Amino acid sequence: MAADSTPAFLNTRDHYYNGACCLALINDGSAAMKYLKIAVYDTGYTSYDHLLSDSDRNILPNEKEWEQIVNKLKSGKDKLSNPLPAKLFTTDIHNFWNAFDNVQKDTAAGKRFLMKTILIKARPV
Repeated sequence: MAADSTPAFLNTRDHYYNGACCLALINDGSAAMKYLKIAVYDTGYTSYDHLLSDSDRNILPNEKEWEQIVNKLKSGKDKLSNPLPAKLFTTDIHNFWNAFDNVQKDTAAGKRFLMKTILIKARPV
C-alpha cells in the first residue's frame, strides 16, 4: 500500500487508518484489522471518537482484536483529558540554550555541541 512507502516524517497513521477503512469497505476484515493495528500500535493513531463514529469500519467489530484497540484508544483519550497528572520538565530548555550559545561561539563544532548538550541529555518522550 501507499502508506508503506510514505516517508517517516509524514503522517502515516492516517494513511494506515484510511487503508484499513478501504479494506473494511470491501469486506476484507482481517486485512483491515492488520492496517488498523499498524495505525494504532506502530504509528500512533489516537482518534478514539473518530474510530467509533466512522461508518467505514462497520465490519471491524466482528474481528477479535477490535475490543483491544478500542480499549487502548479510550485509555489514551482518558489520560489526555485530564491535565492534572501531567509533569513539566524544563531541563531540555536549559540544554537547548546552552547548546545554542556554544554553537554561536564555534559554528564549526556545532554538530558536536548539539549531540553533547541536546541529543544525548534530552528526556525521552
